[in-house]
Amino acid sequence: MISVPTPVAKSKEPDLSYVKSAAEIAGKNLKKGATAAPSVMCNG
Repeated sequence: MISVPTPVAKSKEPDLSYVKSAAEIAGKNLKKGATAAPSVMCNG
């Protein structure tokens, strides 16, 4: 599990740059044949 912050802008839109960056880094480090399953958790 990878947990990253998703701050909300003044426009109330989530800033997903942290999520995208974490996904890119994780993807680059997966071994060939590995499987990754996305999951979303909301605290609210």
